[in-house]
Amino acid sequence: MSHTVVVQPSGISFEADSGETVMAAARRAGIKWPTVCGGHGECAVCFVELVDDDGLQPLTNPEKTVLGRSTNRPRHGGVLRMACQLRVDHDLEVWRIGIRPPKV
Repeated sequence: MSHTVVVQPSGISFEADSGETVMAAARRAGIKWPTVCGGHGECAVCFVELVDDDGLQPLTNPEKTVLGRSTNRPRHGGVLRMACQLRVDHDLEVWRIGIRPPKV
């Protein structure tokens, strides 16, 4: 099953398969997602903020470790997650500045 991920404030959207990570779905859609570790759950550069985290899976162990030592803080009253770890199982709206549409 496919779900829509919308990235604010840009309004960019892409489809993600159930169980696919936000980062993997973005890459598949041609969107470059910031990362230093290549999506291995080691750097937190890929973080997103979710204003509504209802129904999401619990934090993964890499997220607990890496986000616990990160200096990033939520700006919209939500929770931070790592796009390389966050698996999509329903439509999501995430906040992340600097995400641009793919070059055509």
